[in-house]
Amino acid sequence: MRHRVEKLRYFAWALYSHSRGAGNCPSCDETRNIVVRRKWLVTALRECATCGLRYRTPKESGDHAAQFYQNRYQAGFTTDLPNSEELRDLIAKGFRGTEKDYAVYVKVLRGLSLRPGDRGCPINS
Repeated sequence: MRHRVEKLRYFAWALYSHSRGAGNCPSCDETRNIVVRRKWLVTALRECATCGLRYRTPKESGDHAAQFYQNRYQAGFTTDLPNSEELRDLIAKGFRGTEKDYAVYVKVLRGLSLRPGDRGCPINS
């Protein structure tokens, strides 16, 4: 239920903010941009015509973003922290069976002879 309320709150804010225009690039202040993708008609991923930065519009202030992501944002497994015992169990199982089970990717990296801490691509070395 709380997740739906947050989505509705975001949609109302975005709809209101959308009416004020796209604004400028947060990096270089350029006003020319292209819409890469839209979501819900009021949110857009834009790409700056000058520096190439991709940014979401409508934009929110840094204070607003910090408040939201520190206090209200929820993304299931990513933000629901396990207690110490659950964490030990997850680590012991290598996160198998969870949405953070990256065993397939680890297998590919090991197949490339990469080990924990390695940097770069061995194919280009």
